[in-house]
Amino acid sequence: LIYFLCVPYSVDIPSLYHTVHRRSAERLQDLCCSNRGTFIKVGQHLGALDYLLPEGYTSTMKVLHSRAPQSSMEEIRPVIREDLGKEFLLQVVHWLFPDFSFMWLVEETKKNMPLELDFLNEGRNAEKIADMLKQFKFLKVCDSVTQCGI
Repeated sequence: LIYFLCVPYSVDIPSLYHTVHRRSAERLQDLCCSNRGTFIKVGQHLGALDYLLPEGYTSTMKVLHSRAPQSSMEEIRPVIREDLGKEFLLQVVHWLFPDFSFMWLVEETKKNMPLELDFLNEGRNAEKIADMLKQFKFLKVCDSVTQCGI
């Protein structure tokens, strides 16, 4: 809500939220399509988070389930070669260090993802940072969407 403090009362706030979410989701979708691969998979996952994300995000990202950019075999071959090399490297690491696990990353992501998507929490963090850095006049920490030009 911090981002909407300077919005006039005549503006329909839910409609404004929807517009901002839709615009941001379209930008995120473009990013996923540009970077392809894992980014598309993440976008597909976001499209399935109806219980967590605003409708503007989920409806926009769901398109990646049925209309994701396609790759030709010429584009895929080098990726497969690289992935096979990584797979071999992972097998070597596992052989040398059998107790090594990537589960810490999964657990860390599960813990932090909800915080990263909590925009009220992000707003509070921005306020804290602005307060901590206020003595540096050359820095600007935005306290609203319009102030940042978003």
